[in-house]
Amino acid sequence: QGSGSSGLLLRQVCTRLCRASRSFKSSRGLGKMTDPVVDSEKALLFPGEAALYNKSSRLGELASQPSFATIGKFVTAVFLFWVGVEIDNNAAAGLLEAHPIFIVMTLLFLIFFFVEAVVRILALRRKREIWRCPGLTLDIVLVVLLLFRFNAGRYISLVRFSQLGWLLQLTRALRLYPDPMAYTREPPIQGNTDMLKRLALAVASTCLFLMMQVYLLTLAIMILATDILQEDGSVLADMYFPTVPSGMQSMLIDGSDFPNHDGFLGILSFVLYLLFVLLCIASFVSLGGYAWWLHGKRSTPVERTSIAGDVKIEDDTA
Repeated sequence: QGSGSSGLLLRQVCTRLCRASRSFKSSRGLGKMTDPVVDSEKALLFPGEAALYNKSSRLGELASQPSFATIGKFVTAVFLFWVGVEIDNNAAAGLLEAHPIFIVMTLLFLIFFFVEAVVRILALRRKREIWRCPGLTLDIVLVVLLLFRFNAGRYISLVRFSQLGWLLQLTRALRLYPDPMAYTREPPIQGNTDMLKRLALAVASTCLFLMMQVYLLTLAIMILATDILQEDGSVLADMYFPTVPSGMQSMLIDGSDFPNHDGFLGILSFVLYLLFVLLCIASFVSLGGYAWWLHGKRSTPVERTSIAGDVKIEDDTA
């Protein structure tokens, strides 16, 4: 009986040693259990900025709020609209020589984007992993370029670089683009009315997306035509892009006529116009695929549980 109890004790000791060894190997030699949340983040190179926030801190909780991202997108949309207003009305060589309203508006946008970037940086659980947030990294670069506009007009050799930095500010529109995989996270469809509402929302989003592309391409051409390519594209700029609204109309109606004009700007404008046409085709193809997906989800039989607990399968296509 003593030998039997000794053998049982030995087996228990070996089992505990094996478990401790597996736990030690799974924690990569750190002597502690791994965090499943951290492991899931390490499995992805870019897991998403919100996944890297420290939710237990006040700034992390603030940056994780949907309203925080919504305010950022709204200010970004206003900023992009203001870019068109400044292109049409600000003829000064530098920002400090412009009308005070342009200086004040640029300063307000600079303060907002700077504070937003600081909050997002401090909200990160590990500050050294900022490189895993490409959107935040791009915003930091754009804030520096926006700050540079205050002094660019003092140096003639840097005016062209300032225009290029102003052109790069248009990349802020990337945060306004819809998530292409958002439809996979949509809740189940509740009847034909819900399906029609989602389809109408998708059509409206597609139209707004295409109009935003026309606007951004027009701004890009006008920024290039004002300073960088003035010699090659002055005729094209004066004829088709005198103002932002006229430029948008030219992109929609006269885009195929751009390569008939001499200069690199004419070729570039046609390439951007062709890109817009391809975006239109891709957007409407995606819209058709989404409509087909909605129809398939609507036609799928729905399982419903009765009061007695029986499961009934009903065709919810009516």
